[in-house]
Amino acid sequence: MFPSQRLSRSLTHPIALPRWPSGTDELDQEIYRIVAEGGPLTLSEISRSVGRGKAVVFRHLRRLRSLGVLELREVGGVLLASLPPSPSRVVAVGIMRAAEYPYILELLRGLRDMYGHVRLVVYDDAWRAAEDLTAGRIQLAMLPVLTALAANRLGRGRVQIIGGGSGGGMGVVRGASGAGHVVIRVSNTELCAERAGLEGPRRYAGSAGEVLSAVMSGSAGAGVLWEPYLSIAASSGLRAEPCELSQCCLLSANSGVSGDYGRISRLASEAISRARSVDLQAYARLVELPARLVESSLRSYTFHEEPDVGYLEGLLEAARRSLLPEGSAREAVVA
Repeated sequence: MFPSQRLSRSLTHPIALPRWPSGTDELDQEIYRIVAEGGPLTLSEISRSVGRGKAVVFRHLRRLRSLGVLELREVGGVLLASLPPSPSRVVAVGIMRAAEYPYILELLRGLRDMYGHVRLVVYDDAWRAAEDLTAGRIQLAMLPVLTALAANRLGRGRVQIIGGGSGGGMGVVRGASGAGHVVIRVSNTELCAERAGLEGPRRYAGSAGEVLSAVMSGSAGAGVLWEPYLSIAASSGLRAEPCELSQCCLLSANSGVSGDYGRISRLASEAISRARSVDLQAYARLVELPARLVESSLRSYTFHEEPDVGYLEGLLEAARRSLLPEGSAREAVVA
């Protein structure tokens, strides 16, 4: 239904301490570290963190600004200190084409303040997003939990879950005819198919649109979809059954930005907490989906500011069966 989008290679440049010239002292370095790890910060916040008066901190901030290592700006009468934007520090963020990430707009704004330049790529195939994240072509992604767990193992830890995300919004759709079921490889659709006990053979599609087309045409008896495609299927006369995952897609990162994990996680948590109050029209344009469908299907989702490790551990048995379903050996061997 929609073409997959790929991203050209981006390099990651984590925060590094500058070379300190003569005339700077330990307080300069401490202030820089605090702003680098938690900025943008107000003068009052920095003063409390270092335990020094505002006048003293302000003198050091001015010196750091003169050295070009910090940026000072006044917003609403409040002085803010932050790292200066650098065009060489680029972060690329991947999301699936879905109704479930309205908070991505706020997260992108925060990342833009942090990195200076942010790019977004929208995927239809979860494993393609994971491949790009593992290779460093993108640095952050909202990955389905099954995809993220598999990428962490196969990528030898290069992909890690660092934040919360969305839950719900998935279901099994059944047509009037057809055999077997269709899903997207190494994604939550396989996990739902396994939990629902869908009859084989299992076939794979490259997008939710392809899954929907296969079931509607009768070339497959069932498929697994997420919103808003699940609503499209139901309105087209297909039977839809919920397959709820309390935590469906979570913020995942390439370990190349591990030095920034804390700041990124805080940005994500703040953005997710405001998920219900964003401009859904703007989000719908971003993912190239009809705004009315995004608005109506968003009710199917819940939002979580942090990952739930206990819940993920409870999915592992079904996840193992999903990653190596019946027929995997025959599919793999061609000799």
